[in-house]
Amino acid sequence: MSETAFEPLGEHVYEAKRTKSLRFGALLLAIGVAAAWPALRAAEPWLHGGPLPAPGPIVMLIGAALLCGLGVLGFIGAFRGLPRLTLSRDGVELETLFGTKWANWSSLSACDLVAANHRVVYISCAIAGDAVSDNLANKKKLTIPDAFLAPIASILADLQARHARIRGVAPPPAPVAAEASTPRFGIAGFTAPWLTFAILLVLALVFAAEQLYAVDEPPSNLRPSLISLVAMGGLNRDLVLDHGEWYRLFTAPLLHADLMHLLFNGVALLMVGYQLERLVGRLWFAGFYFLGAFGGALLSLALNPENLTSVGASGAIMGLFGASYLGSFRLPAEARDRWRMQIRSVQVLVPSLIPLATSGSSDHIDYAAHFGGVLTGAAVMFLVLKAWPDASPLPPLRSFAAGIAVLGLVLIGAGSVDAKARYRQYQSLGALIPQAQMPKTQFDGEARSRELIERYPADPRGHMYRGASLIAARDRAGAEREFRAALQQAEELRFYFGPQLGELLRAMLVAVLLDGAKRQEAKEAALPLCRPPARDRLPEPLRKMLIDQQLCGAGG
Repeated sequence: MSETAFEPLGEHVYEAKRTKSLRFGALLLAIGVAAAWPALRAAEPWLHGGPLPAPGPIVMLIGAALLCGLGVLGFIGAFRGLPRLTLSRDGVELETLFGTKWANWSSLSACDLVAANHRVVYISCAIAGDAVSDNLANKKKLTIPDAFLAPIASILADLQARHARIRGVAPPPAPVAAEASTPRFGIAGFTAPWLTFAILLVLALVFAAEQLYAVDEPPSNLRPSLISLVAMGGLNRDLVLDHGEWYRLFTAPLLHADLMHLLFNGVALLMVGYQLERLVGRLWFAGFYFLGAFGGALLSLALNPENLTSVGASGAIMGLFGASYLGSFRLPAEARDRWRMQIRSVQVLVPSLIPLATSGSSDHIDYAAHFGGVLTGAAVMFLVLKAWPDASPLPPLRSFAAGIAVLGLVLIGAGSVDAKARYRQYQSLGALIPQAQMPKTQFDGEARSRELIERYPADPRGHMYRGASLIAARDRAGAEREFRAALQQAEELRFYFGPQLGELLRAMLVAVLLDGAKRQEAKEAALPLCRPPARDRLPEPLRKMLIDQQLCGAGG
């Protein structure tokens, strides 16, 4: 028999999918650079001889370096054409970025496809001899990944045909991996949740922008101040309803309060992204994300106090988990992916929805947004399941899902433009007293009141302290002037301070007017304090003053 009859014995080199390595490397580099930039800013004082930065920036910088390193390795592998698989007369050679593995035909046993999650992952060949590379000597198998331009099944067929020829037996029939065929559920040939990665990248870039464009002092611990979050589009009911700033419904889900907030949301997004993006496809995944974000923002707006500012992608992510839990029932009862989706969803949803299930304080967790996101995601998935034909691997109405995704992008884009336009208006908040400079006691505030007014003239708290110090000096006219100035500023900044500061200043002004025998002016100034809920929020001594002086009418 001529050698051409055994053509498979000729050397055959299989080339890698370079575009896959390039995309993955570019994604890791982009995320790494986005994470490194704010960490480097936080570490800049240390680089110039200052104190060590907080642990958060250090951890973030280490993580960013690892991501950048992996991204560079991905680029290097792509440009070198790795991995590269060679089937020759002697055996199998697999060249990777981390070394070369080889094995003679005589040292290989059976080779089969290994599938997981309805797709082939790699070829596994058992090692039955010693004629192998050192890095395989202590292993029992050689694995060949599905990373080549040729289909993995055809590579296995070639490999088995060569192995059979060496042993002098007929080659086995063409391999078929049941899990490798088009799945009944989800995206066929799903490799990675690329949309999830893209959302993570956007959130990381926005977090970097929070550090770069802080309206007050640059955050040294990667924790933007409340002032900065308000200026950049944090959700605040007073600003949305009273000032008509509806764009905050769409910009707040892009912002995060600190590094840990971003990391926790990022981990949760990855968990649900691997599950749900493959099951429903990227169009519906985007639809669930935007609807969850909007539903969470609406319930947060309805239930939270008027002066509370909320940020974070939690509503959107909880919407994905709500959809994931209900969507798991689309899978067969015996499928591993079904109970895996349910367990992971419950593990995240229970502590996210029940404050008592968390070990930390609930003061900084927007449970209303969590509930809103879950309810929205679950409700939409319920409707999708009702319309989902049994024979269809993906949900129907994908054009409708695309419309939701496009509308979500348009609203976020328009909201971001509006937030940028109003950003300069809120930069005035940067003129307020920084938290680190706030007096620790009332006595300290009165002693520093002149300095506080000189340095921060737009902050009503400085005028409040100054008015209190003038009362102690028996300068009623000066105290009245300072309290009136502070009250005007507090009303202008009500969205930030809430109503309590203005009410306290008004009560102090009333007390000064009474002390100066200006009863009619005091009665007029006290009118807003006579109605609930302002009256109920006043400290008991001030409420008693209103009653005793009959400023709110007989009997208070």
